[in-house]
Amino acid sequence: MDVLIDAWIDIGNEDWTLDIVGTGNNIKYIRQINKTNKNIKINFFRAVSKKKEKKFLFDKHDFLVLPTKNESFGLVILESMARGLPVLTTNTTPWLNIQKKTQAG
Repeated sequence: MDVLIDAWIDIGNEDWTLDIVGTGNNIKYIRQINKTNKNIKINFFRAVSKKKEKKFLFDKHDFLVLPTKNESFGLVILESMARGLPVLTTNTTPWLNIQKKTQAG
């Protein structure tokens, strides 16, 4: 997640907001970034499991980012794609084949 946060700081677009959802332990780090970088907006949400909460989060966003070094599958990618939400992720997930098959038609 640090790579994503660092990239967000580099982008520095004050019109955009990064919402992080999960059980990460970076809440203090995120609060510090928000204090020291006034042009950066980062929110942290706890992990959700209820359908209504997931629907709200998926519908609220323009795309999903899953930065991972070792995710084996990433069910959230499937959930996002099922809702038509574009996904940005690393090449450590097995989802590259879906992109190739989708582009091939």
